[in-house]
Amino acid sequence: MIGLSPGVAHVSYKGGGLCLPARSPYDRQLLAEQVVYCTRTKGMVQVLVNDDRWLVHLPTGPRGGCVECGQRMDTAWHAPALGDVAYCSRCALDDRNQRQRRAPVVALRSSAG
Repeated sequence: MIGLSPGVAHVSYKGGGLCLPARSPYDRQLLAEQVVYCTRTKGMVQVLVNDDRWLVHLPTGPRGGCVECGQRMDTAWHAPALGDVAYCSRCALDDRNQRQRRAPVVALRSSAG
C-alpha cells in the first residue's frame, strides 16, 4: 500500500511534483496528458496511483508497442513490480487492467541434471 487516497495520483519528478484526481476515465486522460508534458520537460516521472507505482519515460530506440494492447506509445510506463515490460498510459491507468494484470511468471531452471 502506497498510502495515497484511492483515486488520487501523485506525480513526482526532479524538482517538484503534483497531485491530480484519477477517479474517472476523464481524470485519468488528463493525468496521462500531464504526465506526457512532465516527461517531455522534466525527464523521468514517477506516478503513484491506486496502490501502483509507475516509472514513466520517453520510449528509447525504435518505438515499441504496449505489452497489453500493442499500440505505439508516446510515453513508456514501467511498474517495477511487473518486471521489465512497458505499458501505454491508457493501459497503465485503466482500472479493468489493474485487476487483471499479473506479474510475469519467471521460470526457474532445475539444478537437477
